[in-house]
Amino acid sequence: MELPMNSEQYPIAVTTFYTFSSLTPDALDHWEREIFQFAEERELSGLIISGCEGLNATVAGSDDTINSLKTLIRSIEGFENTIFKDSRSESVPFKRFKIKRREEIVTLKRPDFVPDTVKNNHLS
Repeated sequence: MELPMNSEQYPIAVTTFYTFSSLTPDALDHWEREIFQFAEERELSGLIISGCEGLNATVAGSDDTINSLKTLIRSIEGFENTIFKDSRSESVPFKRFKIKRREEIVTLKRPDFVPDTVKNNHLS
């Protein structure tokens, strides 16, 4: 039996995404600061893995917070077409918010491999 995914029974919105889009070190520093400040102000929890090749995240918060985060992420040049996968939770699934910078946003042990088009939104 599938559980109903309404906001009364499952008040916490959860979203996950990854986008490969090149960011300069300066741009990465800027967006990490912007996203971290946003997270502190809006009670966002979860993890964002950042790198010069893009962003990979699973985060949770209120509906308004998640919708605002999506707008923020899509405002980054190269992230306009980011695809988010949404779900809901009965309780906050993460204790805190973190941004971790890594050489690869998805561990493939191939830092030289970066998809070159937005059509490459699945890894298989």
